[in-house]
Amino acid sequence: MREDLEGLRNRNVIERYDLTGRQVILYLRNLTQKKALRLNYRLRAKYPVRAFVPPSQAYEYYAPSATRVTT
Repeated sequence: MREDLEGLRNRNVIERYDLTGRQVILYLRNLTQKKALRLNYRLRAKYPVRAFVPPSQAYEYYAPSATRVTT
């Protein structure tokens, strides 16, 4: 839900976000390796179905080989 993402942006938790038809792309700055980052936001299904989704991926924009996959 866009208001949750706007709240994260307004509190400077995220730099910005982009919404596509199938993705939420979050832009983050100043991540530290020793500090956990928790993002809370809601999603609303456009067409509710029962589905399985792939794990989330996080990576440095300029170093995509440093990918972290979460489930």
